[in-house]
Amino acid sequence: MNTSRATAFRANDAAATGREEAIHKYSRNFKQANEREAAASYIDKLIEEYGPVVDGYPSWHPFTAYADADDARDHDPKTDPRGFEGLDHTIYFRNAFVTAPYGGADRVIESVQSKKNANIDAEEIHDVALYYYGATPVLVTCDGIQKENDGTISKRFALGSMLSEELPAWSWASCGESWEDMRRYILGTPCGSRSSLFVNQDTGKALREVFVLLNRHGLWGPARR
Repeated sequence: MNTSRATAFRANDAAATGREEAIHKYSRNFKQANEREAAASYIDKLIEEYGPVVDGYPSWHPFTAYADADDARDHDPKTDPRGFEGLDHTIYFRNAFVTAPYGGADRVIESVQSKKNANIDAEEIHDVALYYYGATPVLVTCDGIQKENDGTISKRFALGSMLSEELPAWSWASCGESWEDMRRYILGTPCGSRSSLFVNQDTGKALREVFVLLNRHGLWGPARR
């Protein structure tokens, strides 16, 4: 997905742009208008149920967190789903993603099941064609994420997950990164200075305050220069 929407962040505009890009990606290859309309309708259904289309996940999201990844020794923060196999032509939503490989759905589903995470599930999509003829789309969902009334991820869940993800880095980090450099990993993308399509202003402010406080006290080492 296009990460250029991170600047001049406006949630409604970012959500609308993401929807348009997702529909274009998953419908443009079909010849018949009814096929394109069906793909667009399905994307809208997913947005309603799992939140807006996004570019990348916070590094603490269950789809990306180190603790649930096969490559746990890789300390670089990630914004794409980790430990899933067979992904191709993938679209991200706040609490789900759809992938449409040509090689069949089994590899994706088996990799989800191998995680043994009761909150993450996968199923092959049979009732609508997505991306192109012959692709085998799979819906991967994440339940159990606490939400605010506006549908964004709750402050408690986001703070607890961020701390679970970032605190262990004290033992290996060599320096503290600035909020400006880290905000896309903490807030997810697209994002502004303290909010995103994952967290609202209040939650984003809390994430920023906690991160900056720990950084100021040198938890991850001296500030990078």
